[in-house]
Amino acid sequence: MKKMLLIGSHLLLLLLCMTTFSAVAQKKIPLIQALDKVSAALGTRFVYEASLLANKTTTADLSDLKNKQVEEVLKAILYPNDLLFLYVDKNHYTIVARKQKSKGADQLQPDDDVTIPGDSMRQLRGKVMSNYNEPLAGVTIRAGRYAGVTNNEGDFTLRVGPQETILDATAIGWQTVHIDISPKNGLWYPITMQASTSLLKEIAIVSTGYQKIEKSQLTGAASTISAKDYDQRTAVTGNFLENLEGKIPGLVYNSLSKELSIRGVSTFDAVKRPLIVVDGFPTEIDISTINPNDIISVSVLRDAAAAAIYGVQASNGVIVIETKRGKSGKPVFSLRATYALQAKPDFGYLHYPGSTEYAQLMKDRVMLGGHSRRIYRYGAAIDPIYELLFRVKEGTLSADEADRQIAEIASYNSQADYKRLFFRTKTAQQLDFDVSGGNEKSTYLLGINYVGEALTQRRSDNQRFVLNFANTYKFTDRFSFDFRAVYNNSVNKSGKAVPYTDAPPHQRFTDEQGNALPSFYGPGKESNSVRSVAQNEIIKSLGLYDQLYYPYEEPFNTTTKINLSALRLQGRLNATLTKWLTLDVGGAYENQQTGNGYLRTEKAYTVRRLLNTRAKKDPSTGRPLFVDLPPVASIRSTILKATPIRCAAS
Repeated sequence: MKKMLLIGSHLLLLLLCMTTFSAVAQKKIPLIQALDKVSAALGTRFVYEASLLANKTTTADLSDLKNKQVEEVLKAILYPNDLLFLYVDKNHYTIVARKQKSKGADQLQPDDDVTIPGDSMRQLRGKVMSNYNEPLAGVTIRAGRYAGVTNNEGDFTLRVGPQETILDATAIGWQTVHIDISPKNGLWYPITMQASTSLLKEIAIVSTGYQKIEKSQLTGAASTISAKDYDQRTAVTGNFLENLEGKIPGLVYNSLSKELSIRGVSTFDAVKRPLIVVDGFPTEIDISTINPNDIISVSVLRDAAAAAIYGVQASNGVIVIETKRGKSGKPVFSLRATYALQAKPDFGYLHYPGSTEYAQLMKDRVMLGGHSRRIYRYGAAIDPIYELLFRVKEGTLSADEADRQIAEIASYNSQADYKRLFFRTKTAQQLDFDVSGGNEKSTYLLGINYVGEALTQRRSDNQRFVLNFANTYKFTDRFSFDFRAVYNNSVNKSGKAVPYTDAPPHQRFTDEQGNALPSFYGPGKESNSVRSVAQNEIIKSLGLYDQLYYPYEEPFNTTTKINLSALRLQGRLNATLTKWLTLDVGGAYENQQTGNGYLRTEKAYTVRRLLNTRAKKDPSTGRPLFVDLPPVASIRSTILKATPIRCAAS
């Protein structure tokens, strides 16, 4: 009985061992099949050499993969087979060998290439080297849907289908190589890859005015523009801010109002303009003194980065500008000429009412709104449409006849003539010339810039000259001196702008011969001070000036002229005291003088009114005497001086 129990226990133990062995044996699956399961469950992608995974299996637990970390699963699958996985991108891994045995070049020659009989697949081999004659590891080798990577020695083995004829070798920082792998070219492919500097990320360098540092090391928000990006658009008008539009985040510039802001308005009462720093020194003079063709880089500091360096004056941000310096060598001459055109303004988008609509509004105002002749003072000018409507209301003219005459007057619309008489195509031309050169001890740069503009508004034009000089002296290896000088002179002229709303749309500005016609109204459609034609003839017969308002003549008789001259001198001494300490001492002097001149001739409407109101009667002749008159021309001058000084050690 004991023997039977002993034999039964042995049989039970043997059966249990066989069952366990069978269960373990069932868990062994090929490595490629295991990776396919991981890809299907977790959405991962793998790149590897086919030879690395050939004939390798795994006993890793692949159940409930969705609740496991992909790295832990890969460790269980690959580590027992002396394989490693490298993270490339999200859900993208490369599989490599833990240890690679060095192979001689003779082992990879075509003589060792083997193709399995009856198999249409081809096994390609090769070696990838850099243009520096060094093996490249981790290069992706792809032919259609077949892919692999090079090992630590740059070698690769890839089985491809018979239909594949092109093989691609790609790697970050290297130019892609395309190889013809047609069967006639054999099975061995040595590949040489060239470095691609264009694929490397450029390090952004920000200038704070005191130093240049990498953007990643600067606290706060900052942007920078290189000379290449800056020169993509040329500011023909000579205003460098026009080049920055759309290139600096948060920078808003209005070329009409000249308003400039960075990240919105930070104050309502104080100065809203950001601080402008030129070659390390803040500038207070007009920004038109900066020649846009001399700029080589622009950095914009927008928040704490600006305030920490320049204090409260940087509360609206800082624009840091660096300009050209001379280069050692033979004299180099540079000439740039630009010419630009801008069409007349289009008033169509304003949707002003036409003459017919305007006449209907006038009719409704008289017939329904109670507008009558009584509100006009004696001898005042009255619009001819109002005059016809008043006569209808007074019973001296039939409604049909009034409508006929009003339709005839409203058949003319002044918008086209207003655009032709008061505006023109804007032209802008710029000429920039400079020469630079020098030697190891001293460099120089001398330049001149001219900008001429004929603005869209007639009788308005701008002219500007900028002369700049830059010198760098190197006394010794430790001491150097940088000197710069800029002189600017500009003249801006403009005639008086006559708004389109100064006259109704049925008002003509000139007759057929081009002579100016009087308006039914005064400036701003003011009617009480403007006399009728009959009353004006009486005034003129007394020896007084014409009291009618001629819109077309106003730009010729009212002129504003602004003269600006500015001088900026700057010097900086740099001393290298030790390997770790440098001293920078410098200063700048600025002087800007602005003269505003206003000239109104005796034909200007305001002058004629002034003369008539100040006229005195001659007791003997009864004619008017124009004596004790105020000036009709004035000149106002402003002078701005600034002397910023800086001293820095680093």
